[in-house]
Amino acid sequence: MLLVQGKIKVIEQENEMNKEENPLKGLKVSENLENEKVKSLIENKVINPEDANFDKYYIINSETLNELKLQDNLKGEYYIVNYKTYEIIYSKGIEIENEMHYSLTEILEHTENTEER
Repeated sequence: MLLVQGKIKVIEQENEMNKEENPLKGLKVSENLENEKVKSLIENKVINPEDANFDKYYIINSETLNELKLQDNLKGEYYIVNYKTYEIIYSKGIEIENEMHYSLTEILEHTENTEER
Protein backbone atom coordinates (compact mmCIF):
# COMPACT_ATOMS: atom_id res chain seq x y z
CA MET A 1 0.00 0.00 0.00
CA LEU A 2 2.91 2.32 0.70
CA LEU A 3 4.29 1.72 -2.81
CA VAL A 4 0.90 2.61 -4.29
CA GLN A 5 0.80 5.75 -2.14
CA GLY A 6 4.25 6.81 -3.35
CA LYS A 7 3.27 6.22 -6.97
CA ILE A 8 0.03 8.24 -6.73
CA LYS A 9 1.93 11.16 -5.20
CA VAL A 10 4.20 11.22 -8.25
CA ILE A 11 1.24 10.87 -10.65
CA GLU A 12 -0.65 13.70 -8.93
CA GLN A 13 2.38 16.02 -9.05
CA GLU A 14 2.97 15.27 -12.73
CA ASN A 15 -0.74 15.87 -13.36
CA GLU A 16 -0.50 19.27 -11.66
CA MET A 17 2.29 20.27 -14.04
CA ASN A 18 0.54 19.09 -17.21
CA LYS A 19 -2.95 17.60 -16.94
CA GLU A 20 -3.24 16.65 -20.61
CA GLU A 21 0.03 14.74 -20.86
CA ASN A 22 -0.22 13.25 -17.35
CA PRO A 23 -3.81 12.25 -16.57
CA LEU A 24 -4.68 10.72 -13.22
CA LYS A 25 -4.67 6.91 -13.42
CA GLY A 26 -7.61 4.66 -12.61
CA LEU A 27 -11.38 4.93 -12.76
CA LYS A 28 -13.19 7.78 -11.01
CA VAL A 29 -15.19 6.45 -8.07
CA SER A 30 -17.86 9.09 -8.69
CA GLU A 31 -18.46 7.52 -12.12
CA ASN A 32 -18.62 3.98 -10.69
CA LEU A 33 -21.11 4.32 -7.86
CA GLU A 34 -23.02 1.25 -9.10
CA ASN A 35 -19.97 -0.94 -8.38
CA GLU A 36 -20.80 -3.34 -5.51
CA LYS A 37 -17.49 -2.80 -3.70
CA VAL A 38 -17.82 0.98 -3.96
CA LYS A 39 -21.39 0.74 -2.62
CA SER A 40 -20.14 -1.37 0.29
CA LEU A 41 -17.37 1.10 1.16
CA ILE A 42 -19.88 3.96 1.12
CA GLU A 43 -22.36 1.99 3.26
CA ASN A 44 -19.59 1.17 5.76
CA LYS A 45 -18.63 4.86 5.83
CA VAL A 46 -15.11 4.15 4.57
CA ILE A 47 -15.62 6.75 1.84
CA ASN A 48 -18.15 9.55 1.88
CA PRO A 49 -19.73 10.97 -1.30
CA GLU A 50 -20.19 14.28 0.53
CA ASP A 51 -16.47 14.58 1.27
CA ALA A 52 -14.99 17.71 -0.31
CA ASN A 53 -12.32 15.55 -1.98
CA PHE A 54 -14.69 12.80 -3.18
CA ASP A 55 -14.01 13.66 -6.85
CA LYS A 56 -10.34 12.79 -6.29
CA TYR A 57 -11.07 9.13 -5.41
CA TYR A 58 -10.03 6.70 -8.13
CA ILE A 59 -10.19 2.91 -8.41
CA ILE A 60 -6.83 1.28 -9.01
CA ASN A 61 -7.37 -2.27 -10.27
CA SER A 62 -4.98 -4.98 -11.48
CA GLU A 63 -4.82 -3.48 -14.96
CA THR A 64 -3.85 -0.06 -13.58
CA LEU A 65 -1.26 -1.60 -11.23
CA ASN A 66 0.36 -3.34 -14.20
CA GLU A 67 0.33 -0.06 -16.14
CA LEU A 68 2.07 1.60 -13.17
CA LYS A 69 4.59 -1.26 -13.04
CA LEU A 70 3.55 -2.20 -9.51
CA GLN A 71 3.10 -5.75 -8.27
CA ASP A 72 -0.45 -7.02 -8.68
CA ASN A 73 -1.48 -9.01 -5.62
CA LEU A 74 -5.11 -7.86 -5.56
CA LYS A 75 -6.79 -11.15 -6.57
CA GLY A 76 -10.00 -9.51 -7.80
CA GLU A 77 -9.95 -6.69 -5.25
CA TYR A 78 -8.63 -3.18 -5.80
CA TYR A 79 -7.39 -0.04 -4.18
CA ILE A 80 -9.24 3.22 -4.00
CA VAL A 81 -6.84 6.13 -3.88
CA ASN A 82 -7.42 9.78 -3.22
CA TYR A 83 -5.14 11.97 -5.30
CA LYS A 84 -5.71 14.95 -3.00
CA THR A 85 -5.17 13.37 0.43
CA TYR A 86 -3.04 10.41 -0.75
CA GLU A 87 -5.24 8.01 1.22
CA ILE A 88 -5.12 4.39 0.09
CA ILE A 89 -8.12 2.14 0.73
CA TYR A 90 -8.14 -1.62 0.17
CA SER A 91 -11.57 -2.75 -1.03
CA LYS A 92 -11.52 -6.04 0.89
CA GLY A 93 -10.18 -4.59 4.11
CA ILE A 94 -7.68 -6.19 6.46
CA GLU A 95 -8.76 -7.79 9.72
CA ILE A 96 -6.48 -6.98 12.64
CA GLU A 97 -7.42 -8.18 16.12
CA ASN A 98 -11.05 -8.86 15.07
CA GLU A 99 -11.42 -5.36 13.64
CA MET A 100 -11.68 -4.47 9.94
CA HIS A 101 -9.37 -1.78 8.62
CA TYR A 102 -9.66 -0.46 5.09
CA SER A 103 -7.37 2.56 4.85
CA LEU A 104 -3.62 2.81 5.07
CA THR A 105 -4.06 5.48 7.74
CA GLU A 106 -6.14 3.13 9.93
CA ILE A 107 -3.62 0.32 9.55
CA LEU A 108 -0.67 2.55 10.42
CA GLU A 109 -2.51 4.03 13.43
CA HIS A 110 -3.37 0.54 14.67
CA THR A 111 0.27 -0.52 14.29
CA GLU A 112 1.49 2.54 16.20
CA ASN A 113 -1.03 1.96 19.00
CA THR A 114 0.00 -1.70 19.25
CA GLU A 115 3.68 -0.75 19.47
CA GLU A 116 2.93 1.73 22.27
CA ARG A 117 1.33 -1.00 24.43
